[in-house]
Amino acid sequence: MPNTRYIDGSQAYGSASITIDSVAYIVNSFDVTRPTTEAIDYDVNGLPARRRSTLGLAEFSAELQLAASNTAHPQHGDTFTYEVDPNFASELWVVDSCVPNISNDAGAMRTLSVTGKKVINGSVTAS
Repeated sequence: MPNTRYIDGSQAYGSASITIDSVAYIVNSFDVTRPTTEAIDYDVNGLPARRRSTLGLAEFSAELQLAASNTAHPQHGDTFTYEVDPNFASELWVVDSCVPNISNDAGAMRTLSVTGKKVINGSVTAS
């Protein structure tokens, strides 16, 4: 009997799903970095007097699982909403890069490594 592998796109043990450009993916991981920029003001004696901190542009890296071998990959500039942290609610993200993870191991799931940034003003303009 041949060893048949089935990829049905069903969610594995509570994994979240995400939709990018009308294509559904299973989210294996979604990591966000929220860098800050800091400025320190000094008094006349050269001692720190006050500090200002500004939240920088949030970036993400994700591993997305494909439902089938012919599932379309996200493209540069595709946008999607996703809630990473309830403190920030649902946020709009834009894809910068998408690289397929290729494995010849039997039973390996097809995945993509996707990176991008948070959309600043609510829209993305293609150039």
